[in-house]
Amino acid sequence: MPADKQELVITPKYVLKKDDVVSVRIKAILTDRCVRCHNKDGETNSYLLDRYEHWQPYVKVKTATAMSPEKLAQTTHVHLLGFSMLYGLTGLILALTSWPGWIRLPLAPLALVAQVIDVSLWWLARMDAPTGPMLAEMIPISGMIVAVALFLQILLSLWSLFGTWGKVVVAILIAAAFGGGAGMVPKVQKYLAIERAAAVSTEEDRKKADEEKKKQDEATKKEEDDRKAAEEKNKNDEEARKKDEEDKKKAEEESKKVEVLPPPLTEPAGE
Repeated sequence: MPADKQELVITPKYVLKKDDVVSVRIKAILTDRCVRCHNKDGETNSYLLDRYEHWQPYVKVKTATAMSPEKLAQTTHVHLLGFSMLYGLTGLILALTSWPGWIRLPLAPLALVAQVIDVSLWWLARMDAPTGPMLAEMIPISGMIVAVALFLQILLSLWSLFGTWGKVVVAILIAAAFGGGAGMVPKVQKYLAIERAAAVSTEEDRKKADEEKKKQDEATKKEEDDRKAAEEKNKNDEEARKKDEEDKKKAEEESKKVEVLPPPLTEPAGE
């Protein structure tokens, strides 16, 4: 059990202590506290927790700060449906203004096209290196193009819509928007700094976990090699012992084979 978790209050019967190592009977806790109700015959059988596959959606380890595919799909759905209507209308309004065609023709569809490209990059950025990271670096660029295109669509449409005093009001509103945005910059930077620190911490934790796993795998492999070596040695010793016994047995059999010689011939004594 990690050191920072050992101070948690846990029912003593679920805690195991051996020397300086503290561990927790997780399976027993889940069975007693969760599965007793979250089973097919329990009170809350709509959320089963009696098998591991039922737990899997809740115990996934987050190894990166990237958005999950499910959340990304929801975000994509909202952006493509909502923004397509917004950018389509702003582009249509700009297309009906009195601005020259060389301004309206590329700018009217630009925000919508750039948004489609931006959303596509969200998914393509999930590809493995080096393609994924390279495409991820293009997301801020496509997002900036969307923002600039939308800003120009609104600004030029309003500028064409009103007269002199209306343009003055539009200019004041734009200046106020820029001033408010400048005031939000420190807060945004603070939030981004927190996100970067969390990302670095997560990456360091992942690397540390990978190193620990590598050490455990190496220790397990060493134990397996030692076990195989011990088994091989025992096998060789057993074969050597059997060979010694066979040699000893042969020696004993040879020793029992005593060649019996006939008694020497003697001449009869003379009269």
